[in-house]
Amino acid sequence: PVEKVRPSACSLVTQEEMSTIIGMPVVGVPDESSSGVTGCVYTAPTSLSPDAWLKVAWGEGETLSRGLALAERADPDLADPLAGLGDEAAQVGPTLMILSGEDSVEIYLTGISDVVPPAQKILALVESRR
Repeated sequence: PVEKVRPSACSLVTQEEMSTIIGMPVVGVPDESSSGVTGCVYTAPTSLSPDAWLKVAWGEGETLSRGLALAERADPDLADPLAGLGDEAAQVGPTLMILSGEDSVEIYLTGISDVVPPAQKILALVESRR
């Protein structure tokens, strides 16, 4: 079978779109180091560390769903469910882990008090382009 060519994370959410969403200019650098996973690290020119990143693991949605269920059973306070974000979502530290159809989407945002609205915009772009 022919494997479907998947878009890169940096094309799913361009650096211009991410800049608008998080309210500061950032440069997107691709991270294609893992097979079946596409990533993009967005950093403002004046920042010492990434301001945002996006990772999509194609076809790993079931694995994420099982992991979230296990984490919640082990420690109900570890993963806080986030209503209205993907099919299922949790925030673990600064990272949002989102089940979107068959795929696992991770979004990391810094310096933003309410991460759900920007995450919804990022996820909508990912879902419209995959």
